[in-house]
Amino acid sequence: MVKGIVRKLKLFVLICAMVVCIPFCVKATGNCVTEVTIGGIDAPEPGDYPDYAVTVPQGANYGVSEISWYRLMGSGDFTPMEDDETFLEGGTYKVTVTVTVYDNYEFATDDSQQPAITGKINEVDSTVSKVFGVQAWYQVELSYTFSPCPRTIVKDIEINMQGPLVN
Repeated sequence: MVKGIVRKLKLFVLICAMVVCIPFCVKATGNCVTEVTIGGIDAPEPGDYPDYAVTVPQGANYGVSEISWYRLMGSGDFTPMEDDETFLEGGTYKVTVTVTVYDNYEFATDDSQQPAITGKINEVDSTVSKVFGVQAWYQVELSYTFSPCPRTIVKDIEINMQGPLVN
């Protein structure tokens, strides 16, 4: 329950920061970021906790604002994971990384103000999307769905019996 409150508090602080900061951000001209690379995210393994330690290339003109993990449910929808949840055998998981440009830079956008950049997570192409309620030139979200976690494969079963089972 405490972790849920902490997550909601983090979201509240992020929203407050967006409301206060974004109107004062000056859109840069000519300093476009066209590619975002995020590394160092450990792939889900059964029993492990989600990885929140990421790397960005040295000299990048952007930083990571938030990292979220989601578990694929039977309904086909992804649901947010709590920080203390572990990955399950056979489970499918998605990570999203919210990225914000530094002052005097902007993400490239198309004519409809959608992100026009490429993104990679762990050197693999990822989906880049606009963050709801935020200008695409200021903040984008990268997401990647990992392959399902491996399952334990039982190769041998040994059954020991003691004599016949007769009444």
